[in-house]
Amino acid sequence: MEFPAKSLELKVAVERYSSGFEHGGRRYYFVSSSKADAYPHGPSAWLAAPPFGGSEQIDLALGFGKVFRLEKATAQIPNPTFRLRARVKQLFSSMIVYMEAVHLQIQVVPDFVDEQLIRDDGAGEADPEILEMLAAAAGGCETFGLNRLVGDSAQIRCSGLKGMLIASPRLKGSRKVEVPETMLKFGATDFSQECLSVLSFSRVRPTSLGLDVILRLEAAQCDMKALVQGHKRYLRRVSRMDGFRAGAFDGLYYDLHDEKTMTEPEIWSQKTYIGTHLELLLCGFDPHQHPLLEVILRQKEAALKKAMKHVHLRGCWSARGHPEPQGEGGSLELKDNEIFLMVPCDAEESGWRALTGEVIINYLSDRDPNSLRLAVAKDSEALRAKCAPGALFFSKKGRPLQVNLSWDFDGDYFQVITQEEVVSSFRGETAPGPLPRFKDPQLTDVVINSLVDVHAHFLLEYPPREEIGLHHWQWQMKAGEGPLAASSLEGRQTAAAYCKSLDVEKGKPLPKLGPYPNGPRWDFMNKKEGAQTVHSQTSAGECYRQAAKAFEEFQAAKAPGERGADADLMKAWKGLCDELGPPKCEAMKKLAARVRGDWAQNIRDGCNRAEREAGGNPNACMDEELRGEWLTHLQKRVQEEVERQNFTLTQLALAAWHMKYVDQGVSLEKKDPSPSFPWVLFREELLQWKEHGQGCPKRQLRKNHALLRKLQRNISEAMTDADKEAKVKEAIQGLRGHMKCQQCLDTRTKLLSDLHLGSWSAAAEAVRGIAGRGEVEEVDCEELRFAKAFISDTLEHGKQPGAKLQELVDQLVTGQESFRKLELTAVRFHGELYVVEGNHRLWCIKEAQRRLQKKLSVSVRVPNLYFGFIHRQEHKEPALPYFLQRFDPRFEGKEVEVQVLNNESPKATEHDSQLGTGASQQRPSCPKCGGGMVERANRSDGSKFLGCANYFASGCNGTRSLPDQTVGPPSSTSFQQPSPAAASPSCPKCGGGMVERANRSDGSKFLGCANYFASGCNGTRSLPDQTVGPPSLTSFQQPSPAAASPSCPKCGGGMVERANRSDGSKFLGCANYFASGCNGTRSLPDQTVGPPSSTSFQQPSPAAASPSCPKCGGGMVERANRSDGSKFLGCANYFASGCNGTRSLPDQTVGPPSSTSFQQPSPAAASPSCPKCGGGMVERANRSDGSKFLGCANYFASGCNGTRSLPDQTVGPPSSTPLTC
Repeated sequence: MEFPAKSLELKVAVERYSSGFEHGGRRYYFVSSSKADAYPHGPSAWLAAPPFGGSEQIDLALGFGKVFRLEKATAQIPNPTFRLRARVKQLFSSMIVYMEAVHLQIQVVPDFVDEQLIRDDGAGEADPEILEMLAAAAGGCETFGLNRLVGDSAQIRCSGLKGMLIASPRLKGSRKVEVPETMLKFGATDFSQECLSVLSFSRVRPTSLGLDVILRLEAAQCDMKALVQGHKRYLRRVSRMDGFRAGAFDGLYYDLHDEKTMTEPEIWSQKTYIGTHLELLLCGFDPHQHPLLEVILRQKEAALKKAMKHVHLRGCWSARGHPEPQGEGGSLELKDNEIFLMVPCDAEESGWRALTGEVIINYLSDRDPNSLRLAVAKDSEALRAKCAPGALFFSKKGRPLQVNLSWDFDGDYFQVITQEEVVSSFRGETAPGPLPRFKDPQLTDVVINSLVDVHAHFLLEYPPREEIGLHHWQWQMKAGEGPLAASSLEGRQTAAAYCKSLDVEKGKPLPKLGPYPNGPRWDFMNKKEGAQTVHSQTSAGECYRQAAKAFEEFQAAKAPGERGADADLMKAWKGLCDELGPPKCEAMKKLAARVRGDWAQNIRDGCNRAEREAGGNPNACMDEELRGEWLTHLQKRVQEEVERQNFTLTQLALAAWHMKYVDQGVSLEKKDPSPSFPWVLFREELLQWKEHGQGCPKRQLRKNHALLRKLQRNISEAMTDADKEAKVKEAIQGLRGHMKCQQCLDTRTKLLSDLHLGSWSAAAEAVRGIAGRGEVEEVDCEELRFAKAFISDTLEHGKQPGAKLQELVDQLVTGQESFRKLELTAVRFHGELYVVEGNHRLWCIKEAQRRLQKKLSVSVRVPNLYFGFIHRQEHKEPALPYFLQRFDPRFEGKEVEVQVLNNESPKATEHDSQLGTGASQQRPSCPKCGGGMVERANRSDGSKFLGCANYFASGCNGTRSLPDQTVGPPSSTSFQQPSPAAASPSCPKCGGGMVERANRSDGSKFLGCANYFASGCNGTRSLPDQTVGPPSLTSFQQPSPAAASPSCPKCGGGMVERANRSDGSKFLGCANYFASGCNGTRSLPDQTVGPPSSTSFQQPSPAAASPSCPKCGGGMVERANRSDGSKFLGCANYFASGCNGTRSLPDQTVGPPSSTSFQQPSPAAASPSCPKCGGGMVERANRSDGSKFLGCANYFASGCNGTRSLPDQTVGPPSSTPLTC
């Protein structure tokens, strides 16, 4: 069998459409599609021709086969031209790989009919070897993870054939493809001159439920409490900053494969971008440093935004539907409402697990509550033998699950809900849905002379996308009123109208749009009625409001402050400088700067090109750019340049990192403006530098894990299957590679020795003996370490969810709870036992041991690091990835930080802290930021001290010694009330301290609760009235009465200085903006140039007054030109009145070696004057190479471009403002 073609033949075939052709005196040519002209394979492609001419044989030129016939008109399809057009457009869909049909035996077989219904509509069966070869040509399938490509299920086209193919063991080795008659939409049954094209392979993955599904589940009387609570937990997990590392893995893994609405180039782009940063996280880069910090915060914000329309529910899967394939002799195992589905599970030996028991099936296009169907998931050896894992199989005999529904199997995805509380309470009906009202039930026939006429008539009749959206909006309005409204006749008719509007392209009548009510639109689950907001009193509405609140709070919160440069890369750069010398390192940085400029320019050019294409063709997209041709081209150019200059790519990659994050100070910035550079361009090189500085590279552990899993999944059949044996030998060969860590190498060597690889049968038996949950051991709790660096102060799972840790400690001390009943799960790593499941319980046990002053033994289950799995609440996960996702190599695991989640204090006991809660016994405040203090332990000697409670939130490392008193257990996990003398206002919700924060959207300042990151308290206050000036780093001091800030012209409140996001100009804004939404503004009062900030000139002497505005006479403030960064004086009234008066900056000397500011010159050290206009000079940078020079200060004001070289002096390092890409 000839190996399938992928790219060259596809390009030639597509060029037939784009270049056009002559036929019958008429020119037919490609006009546009949803993608770039070079690859017109989107959902629609239009052909046009000048008037006159044409022929009935146009189909031959298009390659539709030997016969081109119209379908007959029926009651269901009164106008076949729509039907025809719907089939024709499929030929222009995206073809990812294909093979010539002459090598195959494609047979059209009769439809499978049972209960007078066609049960295999749109789905055929094929030789598994055919699909295996096509999948290999398309890039293969994933073998690990919860999101996998299913190579045995493909959506295909072949001339007039359209539908799905599933691998059938019954046809193995036959080269046969059997398709039912329903798959043949038009054309001949001879496919010898055609190509079998694959549009997509199926994918199985965990999925979220849209709020429309939640509305329908509630209408079906499902218990929604568990679902709403699960959504709350998900939002809390995404929003929280503790557990940052584990949450980052979850978010990046999900986003990497979230292909629900993405086109193929967008998938490529997302996998390149997200995949790069996932690799950085896997390799051990710190998620609290850039670029991971910026990327993870972005992903968290996107996840919270998406959560306003989708609810994450554990046990919900998305899979493509197929009818059950026939077994030997035509045998079938499923009947009635039985289904079969195997979902990914890395903990199982096969990598898959079969669902069993009752489940709910949802079809994505349905909106009627009665279209949800209860099914029974079945499992058997016969089903596993013939049904491909990852595909959802329906029965072909008995009463069909989809009776009264229009489900078919030509590529549609279904959602399978397995959550027990939801499924067990399901009370759905199967009564047929009502018919909607139609605009014109009897469509008129149209005479068709050519394919162009089909397209033209379709454009006249097909409803625009906006009208389909209005059908959905009207259903949403009705269903949002509650379950009774969603289940009412009117609600179901509205749902039917939406679903039927999707079928118009298939020749169905167009539903009539209901009355469009006047007034404000819903923001999905809320609407305005006068001055009041009406909330949908449904579970969907509650989930929406929870997510909206979490999103708003996350945007207002301050980003975590643990930034800084990576220590391993810093060490590597120092070694490289010692080896090569400073001149060569500087030359590498200059090359890196040019490469970064090319990178940024490519991105800008791509965006501009996409905008131009979209202007002429609204459906165009940046296909070529997103596919990575420009990235490959840039990498090739960089490789040639480093060879010419006698560098290496690894050296250049490190220079690019140091130039951006150290020289330009991006590692200390709040945001990384371009997190893709240099990581996407130099991903492998930077990962190598990181691993070079690690004693135990994590990627080597993951590689071992993948090879051992490959061995495990194939060794049982290695004796009888040559392909399996080859895979086992390949895995063994890979496991003999070098490992940097000697301890890990010794562990792997011993494991391979225990597997008895000389005999496949003995090895298979040894693997089964090692795999699993592991044995229970009795271990002294002092020998156990924490896998996590942070835990909450509340039990999240188990018998007492929601209980405080201190309560469990009390129960252990008093004997109410047994230590031996608190089973833990740990893995052995580098000779130590790290608890991966039960870190909360371990903290309680260690605390109880401290109070009892005696040794304690606990029960610990110890699975094998490579073959074992962790049994969680509802599922199993492989031990090694689960451990590495939670283990922070910066911490040794001897201590753990306990983070407070709410304001409720643990119950007091006789062993509790002697620190009171009254005003006279307050915890000391932080000497650096004024925040609260919590008890911590020194890692080196275990001594206790007080550390700043804002350490994790803002990076403040203030410390104090403990007061002379006994500090009890609860004191280490709670924030104390600040002293009454503290000037900062108290939190209106919890009474705690307040700290200054900035709104991410507009930079406005407000006071937020200091306990936000510790306990989640989101109390806020407006800033108190104060004199405009540089803000305090942690809090605002109460101004003196004589220095009052101007009052707000709208509400009379205080005013605070703010910055305009568009140009950075300063103005006074109402201090109540965040608290009440007041947007009153004033111009800044007249003042001398430049407040004493870190980025401006120093305050001049009183005699050096600020010049006045030449236009309005107002004050002047320093501003920066957005195009080149040059400084000038702009009118202070710009934002208030729009005055745009400007002046050049006064003469001054070039700044001393400060990295961010210019100092006020001494009288004797005057700045050189401009050689052209005699004005002052300021330091600037050359855009091409970054070199420094003096430019005329009047450049922006008058256009003078006079320049001088810098005087002989030490010039400060460049500004930390990076190039924004």
